[in-house]
Parts: sequence; C-alpha cells; structure tokens
Amino acid sequence: MRMQLTLGLGGKVDQPTETQVAQAIRSLPGGDDSFAILAQCQRDDRSDGYYMQTLGGPAEGYLLEYREGSAQRHFRCSTVGLSTEAVQAAFLAYFHGEANYKTDLPWVQEAPEDRSSLTGVLLVAALCVLTGLLAYAFLW
Repeated sequence: MRMQLTLGLGGKVDQPTETQVAQAIRSLPGGDDSFAILAQCQRDDRSDGYYMQTLGGPAEGYLLEYREGSAQRHFRCSTVGLSTEAVQAAFLAYFHGEANYKTDLPWVQEAPEDRSSLTGVLLVAALCVLTGLLAYAFLW
C-alpha cells in the first residue's frame, strides 16, 4: 500500500519515510494553512477515504482526525489542542499500520452531515489559498 503526505503549505510527498512524516508534523507552524494529511493510496494516487489529518501548530495545539473509507468511519479526537508529540505519535502509528492511536486517544465519530469537522476547515482553507493565488496572479 502506498502512502502520500500532503502539507498545507504546498508540499506533497509520495511514499514518505518515517523521518519525513515526523518532520512534517514538527514543522507545522500553526495558522490557516498549517495542516498535514497522510493518506493510504489504494489505486491511482487516490486515498479512497483512508487517511489521518491534522490542523494546527505548537502554540495553539492540534486537531486530529482519521477516516477509514466511508463517512460512517470518520473519527475526530475529542481532545482539542493536542501536543505536537501526541500528533506525531498518532501519525507514526498510522504510518506503520498500527492501531494503538485508536486507544491512546479519545475519539468521537463524526456525523456525515457535521460541517464542523476538520475536513470542512481544510476545504475552506484550501479555497482561501486558491482564491488568494488567483487574485495575486490576476493583479500581476
């Protein structure tokens, strides 16, 4: 199974190493575009809904979610403001295919219609970045 690491500041790494995953979490600065998504690519570079994602930074803490395919298998960590170490440990467990992150942290199931999830936040952040880039290109 292939993995893909996507960072909010524009980076994407196919088949990342453990070191790259750990460094990616440690390097998140905080703010709107400070996110990382580690996706399991089943076929054609698509995750098919299998991923772990985080948003945040060391000052404000992190939000953390994972999804296992369908919207019914989408979970959010109920602890807000997670530490860099906790998020890094969860990402590395996910990277290695270990399930201990599911018991090490408290999780709540996301309702499929819940618009407050990290996915919604990431989509809004991505749209803001894209809009800014288009505006910048248009003005130049």
